[in-house]
Amino acid sequence: MIPSSSTRRVLLGAFEHGLEVWDLGARRLVGSLSTIFDFGGSRVALSDELDIVVAGAYQRRGLVGYSPELGVVQWERKDLKKIQKLSLSADGTRVFCGREGFPCEVVDVESGETLGRLKGTRTVVESPWEPVRLSDRWKPVIEDQLGKTLFLVPRLSFAFLDVAFAPGKLFISESGGLVRCLSTESGKELWRYLPNSGAHVLRLAYCSDDDSVGGVEWPYEQGGPRTLLSLSASNGAYRAVHEIAGTDQAFCDRGRCVVTSTREVLASTSAAVLYKLESDRAG
Repeated sequence: MIPSSSTRRVLLGAFEHGLEVWDLGARRLVGSLSTIFDFGGSRVALSDELDIVVAGAYQRRGLVGYSPELGVVQWERKDLKKIQKLSLSADGTRVFCGREGFPCEVVDVESGETLGRLKGTRTVVESPWEPVRLSDRWKPVIEDQLGKTLFLVPRLSFAFLDVAFAPGKLFISESGGLVRCLSTESGKELWRYLPNSGAHVLRLAYCSDDDSVGGVEWPYEQGGPRTLLSLSASNGAYRAVHEIAGTDQAFCDRGRCVVTSTREVLASTSAAVLYKLESDRAG
């Protein structure tokens, strides 16, 4: 379950290889394609700006760009091995390709050419609101677009689960830990959200409509259903919680809705079912 760069579309993936591309505004399937994507990491991305699906693999075939509607290969980078995580730049023109044991490769989405390499970097997430980005390293940092470090981001556990930006703010969820809100200007912690015991927040998204932070919380120790959270972005105040279905979810439409693996599209603030992704909507 991967939102596109503008979050107007979403990629639905099976265990491996097969992907569906859904246009949420039109409520229809716009593409179904077979890719090199393999299970074990976040290895797919969809650029709305360039209309290209990028898929990666750990062992073979490296990185490939596809037409989302026809599934035609646009370019291939067989030299890029051990891909773990793909993330798009805020403008959808570059893909940050995190690789095990190698620098993070910055690749042009349109051509597949390497634009740069970032040593010691697992992944990069850019803010759509201001020219800053989070570089997830052994010591994570907030940087400007030229790579100048603005401040360090203290790590409270071994891994970040998800991050999201708002104007002047960065939200971070960590494995087995807290959700924190930091100022992107100073790095000062503004608030914290403590999940239920034995739970953590897998997904985060900011919605500017009501200045809220949405989250998907999961009781990883005991297992069980996931819950949809709504927090105030300004102070972390608890607004709502709803139990939701599915084994995976993705925030789309700038945080306004959540797409589940059961193909339901839910309102992010109420969990009301807006519609279902039905294949007979294909154009």
